[in-house]
Amino acid sequence: MNKLKVFLSSRVNSPLTRLEKDFSLENLRKHIRDELESERFLQEKMLEVVINESNFNSSISKDAFDNCMANMRSCNIIVILYN
Repeated sequence: MNKLKVFLSSRVNSPLTRLEKDFSLENLRKHIRDELESERFLQEKMLEVVINESNFNSSISKDAFDNCMANMRSCNIIVILYN
């Protein structure tokens, strides 16, 4: 089964307020990635989640913006978190 590729993005270290513990959008993205990638359909993983902390490898011929856009274009679903 081909996995659906999800691009999960937000600002990097914006704090989330009014919570019992300190969290940032980075923490939230990592948590959502782990939860989505653990889901199974017919005993197979169905989602691959792209976040910049772990999926952005680039040569020096590409700048960060071009690398981000190329990764985003390769995804089936784009989710942007905004606070």
